[in-house]
Amino acid sequence: MLTPVSGLSDRQRAALLAAFDLGYYEQPRQATHKDVAARLDCAPNTASEHLQKAEMKVITNVLQFEFER
Repeated sequence: MLTPVSGLSDRQRAALLAAFDLGYYEQPRQATHKDVAARLDCAPNTASEHLQKAEMKVITNVLQFEFER
């Protein structure tokens, strides 16, 4: 069974999990791209790119599922 995260690369999945764990998606936000980057051992711009690509894939998969129903 496909899930919204099925199409993510390992690095994209790791970035999303790190961001979630650190509170990046909390309101108010508890973490920054810099915090996510530190967890992933990469540059903040790289963490940002991983998150943006992962978020786009997840949102696309969720919306496609909704519109196909």
